[in-house]
Amino acid sequence: MRLYTVGCSFTYAQRKGWPDILVKKLQDQNINIDIANNGHPGAGNLYISQKAILDSYDTKNANPDLVIIMWSGLTRKEILIDHEDELLMKTLDGYGFVRWSGQKTSYVFSGGMKGSWEHHPATKELFNPLYKISNERSMTQDTLVNILNLQNYLKNKNIPYIMSSYMNYWTDAERVGDQDWGIAKFEDLKYLVDQIDFSRWAFTTKHHFLNKDSIHELAKATPNGIQEDGWHPDFNVHELWADILLQKIIEDKLIS
Repeated sequence: MRLYTVGCSFTYAQRKGWPDILVKKLQDQNINIDIANNGHPGAGNLYISQKAILDSYDTKNANPDLVIIMWSGLTRKEILIDHEDELLMKTLDGYGFVRWSGQKTSYVFSGGMKGSWEHHPATKELFNPLYKISNERSMTQDTLVNILNLQNYLKNKNIPYIMSSYMNYWTDAERVGDQDWGIAKFEDLKYLVDQIDFSRWAFTTKHHFLNKDSIHELAKATPNGIQEDGWHPDFNVHELWADILLQKIIEDKLIS
């Protein structure tokens, strides 16, 4: 079975997080698993939306048996670059948030409105103009369209999938976490939210129409659930999240 995961640092998790824990749990059930973990620190929702599509040129990744996506922060932006642009590639030396995306292209990650891009001369020049013309509504719309694009691609290809968001930003709260906000405060974008098939999503509770809490809220509710950086879920929480995913996989009969 080929498992394909996409997300940010909450997914990569030093290759010790929920994707790799889930593999071990599936192996305990005598299911042979081959995983491609495409999580990357600083990744945003454009990269997450397009990575599986861009990987389809490779027959090994074209039709995975199961895709699990964890959407990231609303303020994160990416810029697509061509590997053959040697001058541009050279200007990005020392910036650790560049991730291969196509056969000859990569995404440069901002990591959020407040991120590492502010401290590198090249990325500051790239991202500063984008944030000057962006606001909460436009960045919310970007994320919702990215979700719908990947949802529709996976459904069209008949590829089983599970989605989640790295935190519950589906409320109407003015502030969620450090940089996010509640998507529901934009009533004009509700028609996009209504097109998301939340029955394919994993949350801490089955009643997603009442509560869309995810791994971030699980970490806050778990003793010693947050790492020393005060932000990332500890690995005991990744274990709990892997259990939630395993239950979802079994109940929805996503593997045979």
